[in-house]
Amino acid sequence: LISVIRQVVLNLMNNKNVCSSIIDQDMIQEDISQALKEKNALKAYLAYVLRGIEACIFGEHEMAANLMQRRKELEKQMTRKTPFYGVTDFYDGLISLTMAHKTRQMKWSHVASEAVSKLEYFVQIGKVNCEHRLFLLKAETQSLMGEEEEASNNYKLAIAAAEKNGF
Repeated sequence: LISVIRQVVLNLMNNKNVCSSIIDQDMIQEDISQALKEKNALKAYLAYVLRGIEACIFGEHEMAANLMQRRKELEKQMTRKTPFYGVTDFYDGLISLTMAHKTRQMKWSHVASEAVSKLEYFVQIGKVNCEHRLFLLKAETQSLMGEEEEASNNYKLAIAAAEKNGF
């Protein structure tokens, strides 16, 4: 697991806006395959999460969507999931909204809507690190739907929430 985290961090630190050479798909598959061979579902789960976030950050949205879908399939088999309190939901929302924009497939809008609902729950139970993420996903959703004024308001709310909560 440390090697997965180490590689993701190194890739983020060494970004020269050349994402195709930074994200090694074979290395990602090797990380996940090794974890599954070891019957270590948690390690595979974390590899899917971290590599999916990395792919999203570097604009490799199809790869991020694929990793997200594979992670969700693995989650169905797991008895216990690691709570990231909205982090995976936020990135699932971003990835899904990007894919909805690219493909115009309704399934992606549904996944994004689920992510927003989960973030609303985390905000309700007091997770302050989710409030700005929620507003940002709402803004992105409204932007995708052409609701520019509402999107602008939610972008402003996201900035205010991030500042209020020290982010």
